[in-house]
Amino acid sequence: MELKETGRQKKFSSLLKKELAHLFQDLLKKEKKDTLILSITKVIVSPDLSLAKIYVSIFPSTSNIQH
Repeated sequence: MELKETGRQKKFSSLLKKELAHLFQDLLKKEKKDTLILSITKVIVSPDLSLAKIYVSIFPSTSNIQH
């Protein structure tokens, strides 16, 4: 039985998803990993906000344009 997320959990998971996306984007740029596409697909936060499950998808980029 899955519990319904509270408004607080939804706000926190949305913020966490957004911040992690920025962190990963910056890391990929810094490491010059422009051949990867990374997506935070889902974030589930516990009711007390102490734990989070983060689902990440990683795909190779198909747009390898060489100059």
